[in-house]
Amino acid sequence: MARKRRTEAEAAAGGAAPATASKGGQPGDSASKPSDGASSSNPKGGSAHGQGRQNRQGGEAASRQSGVGAPSAAAAEAEVNTSFSSASTKSNSSAAKDVLKEPEAASGNQDSSPGSAVLLRREIDMTGMTASQKKNLKKKLRKQEQKLQAAELNDAMRVGAGAATLASRLNKMVEEWGGRLEGLEASIGQGGNMKQVIEAAEQLQKEMQETQDEEVGRAKKPINKRATVQQVQEKIKEAELTIQKQQKEQQRLNAQQGKQGAEERNAEVAALQSRLEESMRYLTHLKEQLVLTQQQSDLRTFQQQVSELKISLEHVIKQARKAAAQAATATDNRRVQQREGLLRRRLKEVGATVPEDGGASLTTVPVSLPPEASYILLTPQGQPSLLLRKVERKFGVLAEKKGAGERGVSLSIISYAQDACDKCVAFLNACNFPQIPLGLTTSPNCVSLEGQSIGAFIGSGGANLRRLEAELDVLLWVEDKWITVLGHEAAVKKAIPHIKESRSPPSASDSSVPQHKVEFDAEVVRAMAQGTSKTRAKVQEVESSLGVTVLVRPPRRGDTSKTAAVVVRGADQEACKKACTSLENAFKDFGSETVECDRMKATRILRGAPVDFNVQGHELISLLRCDEGVLLVGPSKSLPAAAEALRAAMDQFARATETMEIKATQLRILDRAKRGEIESLSGASCRPPIHDGEKVTLTFTGHPDAVQRAFELVRQTLEEQKEEEMELSLAAALLFLVDRSHRDLEDAHGLRIRVDVPRKALIVRGGTEGHDAILEAIKKVEDEVASSGKVATTMAVPREAVPMILGRQGANVRRLQSECNLDNIVIDGRPQAVYMLGSQAAVDQATAMLQEIVANSSAPRAQQNGVDGGDGRPRLGGRGVGRGDRNDAGGRGEDGGAPRRRGAASKPTAPPKPYNANVDDETAFPSLGACMARPGGRWQKKSPEPEPAAAPAEEPAKASSEAVPEVSEEIEEEEYVGVEATAN
Repeated sequence: MARKRRTEAEAAAGGAAPATASKGGQPGDSASKPSDGASSSNPKGGSAHGQGRQNRQGGEAASRQSGVGAPSAAAAEAEVNTSFSSASTKSNSSAAKDVLKEPEAASGNQDSSPGSAVLLRREIDMTGMTASQKKNLKKKLRKQEQKLQAAELNDAMRVGAGAATLASRLNKMVEEWGGRLEGLEASIGQGGNMKQVIEAAEQLQKEMQETQDEEVGRAKKPINKRATVQQVQEKIKEAELTIQKQQKEQQRLNAQQGKQGAEERNAEVAALQSRLEESMRYLTHLKEQLVLTQQQSDLRTFQQQVSELKISLEHVIKQARKAAAQAATATDNRRVQQREGLLRRRLKEVGATVPEDGGASLTTVPVSLPPEASYILLTPQGQPSLLLRKVERKFGVLAEKKGAGERGVSLSIISYAQDACDKCVAFLNACNFPQIPLGLTTSPNCVSLEGQSIGAFIGSGGANLRRLEAELDVLLWVEDKWITVLGHEAAVKKAIPHIKESRSPPSASDSSVPQHKVEFDAEVVRAMAQGTSKTRAKVQEVESSLGVTVLVRPPRRGDTSKTAAVVVRGADQEACKKACTSLENAFKDFGSETVECDRMKATRILRGAPVDFNVQGHELISLLRCDEGVLLVGPSKSLPAAAEALRAAMDQFARATETMEIKATQLRILDRAKRGEIESLSGASCRPPIHDGEKVTLTFTGHPDAVQRAFELVRQTLEEQKEEEMELSLAAALLFLVDRSHRDLEDAHGLRIRVDVPRKALIVRGGTEGHDAILEAIKKVEDEVASSGKVATTMAVPREAVPMILGRQGANVRRLQSECNLDNIVIDGRPQAVYMLGSQAAVDQATAMLQEIVANSSAPRAQQNGVDGGDGRPRLGGRGVGRGDRNDAGGRGEDGGAPRRRGAASKPTAPPKPYNANVDDETAFPSLGACMARPGGRWQKKSPEPEPAAAPAEEPAKASSEAVPEVSEEIEEEEYVGVEATAN
């Protein structure tokens, strides 16, 4: 330790001697071996001072553009002062104080390069020091520089470009999404509302995807997207070593001042200084790329975390859907259980034999019957008739209707025992169902009761019918003086003679029974027989009160008689007369009215569709079928209101489909949101528009009133947002896009103005206010074009040439506008045309270049060394090193693809190319953001033809066409393919 303290004291005392090498002192004073990378900090030294000034200009610009913060000079000063504290306390000489003051003098130069991690070394006179002292001092200086470089690099990664802010923000979002995912999983575990869970999970999934796309699209990408952080750090270390060697060489040349060959030494110093300055700028560029690469790494980690969350989220959605399906299944099971309980109660009511084990399953057997069965087994409303209920009680089963139509009737027979179902199915299949009413006279199982008393045949409460059915094993159906016998064929043949014998034979006394006839309208007689229960009750009331029989026989189908007779028969003639009078009084005010409609609407009304009869006496209004539609029979004073109510009910079934043509340009007004608003306001649905050239067809479907309301809303919207075209010249239209003066008119007058270059018009949407100001603006622009001498031209191009004219993200269009000094250029994809504005010379030059591009697009393009023929630009998506043909050289440069064989003599490598970029060339390093005028800068491969020197051109106008896609200012990898090759 004593030896070490003595060495530090000697080093401090030796380093305190005044530095005389830079002031032209004795050659021997500066002949000692210089430290690695040391350089003079004397402001009069020239080279170091110029380097600090240049680094301050380029480095500060890089810091402003890329966001890389400058390291703290105070931290560097404090670290250097701490390293020399022991030496300064043990030395009493003034030279030790000079050594301590040197970091403060160097802090200005250090601040001048905010992106550089290489510290400019101070010139220390080591005269009188031993070799070990010099070595120890050099080691300490190198360690201090390495610490400062590492600290500055870490600061750049933490502060520069918001890397830490980005990573923390992404991590915070991932944590928030993870918490929401855990909440969804907890909701599933607790059995919450699965539908809400699924909606929340899908919303979270959509939010994650949108955020990921936004972050990836917003992030600035490095030049080499495949490089890792470690690779960029290695390049930084290599660049720093190169800079240290150059600084060492610079120190060696500065130490040789006063010797011979001053001119050659000055030239070598100047060349070395140029290489050193470019190396410093390249190091700044690499550090910017390190920050961007770190951001890309954070984004990749974020994408991986999002992918893992998506997998978990998909699992959550599957679990929620499975739980929802299970809940729905449980609901269905409950419904099935409830229905089964209802069926068991009904089976008990019809007298079905219940098995000893109450949990026996039910048996269902389907049966299909002919269409004629619907007239007997079903009511006009489609409900089971009394005969079908007799079938259920006869066999102890339940019969449920599954379908009825022109093809027949489908029933399901349900019971505990399969045998009962089979017997019922066999019985129904054996029945001969007659066609009513025509088949009653021709069917062999129908017996006429003409001239007989139906009430006497049926008996009190149907006792006679039930007795005959039990004795003969058949079912009897009475319909309009006809008895239909249903059952097996043998039973029917045996039952018909018994039924005929049971009829009371007509006697002479029957002819003497008093009977009277009353004439009514044919429609009223139909209502008396087939009308509402209240209407039929009037007839029954007359029969019961006077003890007579009223025979109501409605006219058969096809009968064109206007009136029909109702026969009143009874033992007392006076009673019959009173009955006739009562019937006339009861039905004298009845009338009929026909409401025309189609068959489908009539069927829906007659089968029970609700009709809102809010009129007096609506219980007496009967709905009957007729050829024209629906027949209304009831009190005459109530029929008009009832007919209106019926028409209103039928209107609910009405649907209309109408179309409306508008201009294709007006579809911008009637967009999807506006059409949805019209649908909600009118109640009509709008189909997707059909395009036909300049016209668009809108189709609305719904109730006719709703369709008309939708048409009115469309016309009102088009009137309010009416578009008007104002003609102008092509040059004025292009100039409007350049100065964007129409945007000020929009803000001032509340209008929407669109520049349509192909149609040479301004399309104004809104009210008529402000049209005068627009016309004045058009006149002003026309005058400006006329006075400036600018011309506008149109060039038609083939469809396949449009992508080549645009270039990658519009690069070719911008380069064309910049090189030709055009004011504006617009490419429209509808007529495939290019519109240009500028001077006559600029337009002619651009036209020639476009013709050359069009010619190259139609001819086959030769490819050499991965470069497309004709423009000298790198071919996008081509083969790289090692991906070409077996005989291809590949790679960059002439020796990039030379194969290396083990044991073969290697070719002598060419000396490395010096950094020969001009210090004032802002395009030397593309990441500094200054190479927008010439895409690619010095790293872009040049075309074979040399570019002639030209006067500095004015700043080109930016392309303001709406048809040219926007291009971000980020540097793409393909545009700077030569960065790594030249740098390494």
